Amino acid sequence: MKRACAMRARAGHVPTVGSFGDMAPEARDLVFTSAINKGAALVYTSNVDSNVSRHGLTLPQGLREPRLVNVKHSDYKGGRLLGKELCRLTEAIPRRQQVTCLIQQKSGRGLGDSYASERICDGVTSKVKEFCGHKDHQFTANIVYPSMPAGLDIQDTESPELQEWRTSVKDRVGSALIADTYISVIVTPEDFLAELAWEAVARYRPAYDQVLISGFGHTSLGKEHLLAGHMFGTIDTQYHKKGRGLQFTLSRIIPVVGRELNGLPSEISKELLPGEDSGRIYSDTELYVADMQGKMVQRLFRTYDSLVPPSGSDIDGCKEWTGSERDAPDECKLRVRAKLYDIHIADTVIVEGKLEVSYWLKLNWLDRRLAWDPEVYDGLITIDYTKVWRPPYYWQNKYHGRNLKLYESPVSINSSGHVTLVVNDQATFLCDDDVVLFPYDSSECSFTLVGEQTVTHFDGSLGFEIADPDRDFHTYGWIEEDDMEDDSVKRSRVHFRLCYRRVTMGYNIRLVVPAVLLNAIGFMSFWIDSAGESIALGITSLLCMLALRQSVQLPDTSQFTWVELFLLFNVIFQSFVLLLGFMDYSAAIRNRVKVVTDPINSGLERLSRTVKRGRLALKAPKQEVGDARVESVDDGDDKPPGLMATGALAEDEKKEEKSAADVLGRYLIVPSYFLLLALICADEGRLVGRLMSSQSLLTCPTSLPEEGKDGATPRWGSFTDYPPP
Repeated sequence: MKRACAMRARAGHVPTVGSFGDMAPEARDLVFTSAINKGAALVYTSNVDSNVSRHGLTLPQGLREPRLVNVKHSDYKGGRLLGKELCRLTEAIPRRQQVTCLIQQKSGRGLGDSYASERICDGVTSKVKEFCGHKDHQFTANIVYPSMPAGLDIQDTESPELQEWRTSVKDRVGSALIADTYISVIVTPEDFLAELAWEAVARYRPAYDQVLISGFGHTSLGKEHLLAGHMFGTIDTQYHKKGRGLQFTLSRIIPVVGRELNGLPSEISKELLPGEDSGRIYSDTELYVADMQGKMVQRLFRTYDSLVPPSGSDIDGCKEWTGSERDAPDECKLRVRAKLYDIHIADTVIVEGKLEVSYWLKLNWLDRRLAWDPEVYDGLITIDYTKVWRPPYYWQNKYHGRNLKLYESPVSINSSGHVTLVVNDQATFLCDDDVVLFPYDSSECSFTLVGEQTVTHFDGSLGFEIADPDRDFHTYGWIEEDDMEDDSVKRSRVHFRLCYRRVTMGYNIRLVVPAVLLNAIGFMSFWIDSAGESIALGITSLLCMLALRQSVQLPDTSQFTWVELFLLFNVIFQSFVLLLGFMDYSAAIRNRVKVVTDPINSGLERLSRTVKRGRLALKAPKQEVGDARVESVDDGDDKPPGLMATGALAEDEKKEEKSAADVLGRYLIVPSYFLLLALICADEGRLVGRLMSSQSLLTCPTSLPEEGKDGATPRWGSFTDYPPP
């Protein structure tokens, strides 16, 4: 340090910054005097003032040497911060607290000198009486501990001298706890001493968790005890951030040290830390507590008004906006980011256009009134949602039926002021459904979120997710944003659009394939020779088709759907098969009667003629009926004449080869069926559906437009089936 000060002296009044806390005061003052006499300017940080006058450097009365400035922390203000935290912690405790301070003996200088410990205790006492005097907390006699011998290192835990000193401090604290059983708060001037006090409390007080201990310095040891809950608070004397703390104070002082040869003006000291005496310059300190979240809540919500919305954007263009917030551009309004996720579809009523779901809605917005320094507390604050301002909203297409709010979580706030609210709800939404193409139909449901206030702008940038898609549907989702004009008031909207298309494999197997197979079996009657068997097959096929119609669950709607058209189409063709079979059977019956009656009459005439001639023989004449030729054979048996035509009757039950009904069925009905079937099933029924419906058919999009309404870019949601094929 002497060499550094000498080098600075050669360069003129160039300030040198150093920390001399571990150097003996007399040796330090000697270095300071030598450096200043050689023209150096020094800024040092120590809690013990320098006395350079004893080394021959005389200062003007009422002024300080401009080349020697001590920047220190305020023990008294640190104590007041601890006292305020003590009041906050004990506010909800009904009993009175008994407070004592750990004070070092007057003799010697060491860890936690007597002046610093007394100033800390005075600050705690002052703030407790000011802030929670109504609690009537009592301050008992201080606990005086011996000063640590010079030359000992507190990090040398193996040193016998240090162990002896530690034991003596713990014995002093333990004796005080035994003598006064009502002591509930111990204020210490160092984190190291707070650790010793905690060990004494754990040994001598069974209910040690009822004793609150504070530290000072915010060392790594103090951080560990804060996390463990052994201390309720400690003061960071080296705290620094932009515009505050030790580093900021030094940056203000160094440029003027050495230039103001008439002394450091007291106005600079007052400007740096108003209220302190002008003899010293103090740096700012910060309080760290075990319940840091509670401390931040108390600080942030002291003057917070939950009825007033936060301010809008900080974009440069918005700062120049002079119109009303209602007419401001979207980027200049308060942005509320939304996410709809973990959607569980409870019930889908296609015909009524209703979708019952349970969902989670996350909203995030920026409230700068709730921001804090992350170096003080780098965590989240959770608080009841009624304590903060929340952006009002509503669902535009929410059905006013059974709605159940399941859960509304506390809001979480981070250090930048971003507030997050999560709501779990169960509700029914109105959707656009089109059952004309059932079972190839698609339905679209839009969860439309509308911001009620014009000063807010909602967007869906956080996403859209479905946790449990209905396996009977292919589900697609995307997000669109636009504005809604209502009575000259423009409100932002976010559309979480959900489109689900029915999975048709089951219907194809249970409906389409059986219907086609039944018709194919029915068409086989055109290739059967027997008219009776042909009409029997036609009746059976028609009855099976009607039974299939009743076995399929159809939507209960007044609209004429594709599936009803398909079933009617198959029933009609089966009716054609039965009609042609009946016509063929009727023709066969007429032919059969003609074949049987003509031989009987002819046989009777021959019988009468034979009897007259005395002959008992019957020989049926040859007759031709169309292409059929019938002959009777006289085999000598005594049979009635009518039975001689039995073979002819069996032969005539066969249909004529390639009758008109067969030709019509084979070459007209069957081709027409498969041609019309291809037409009906083309494009999953959409070709016929356009003819059945006067409106455009609802279909799920396979791609999103590059730009949506009002320039908002649609985005796909995170779903199992996204993006659609």
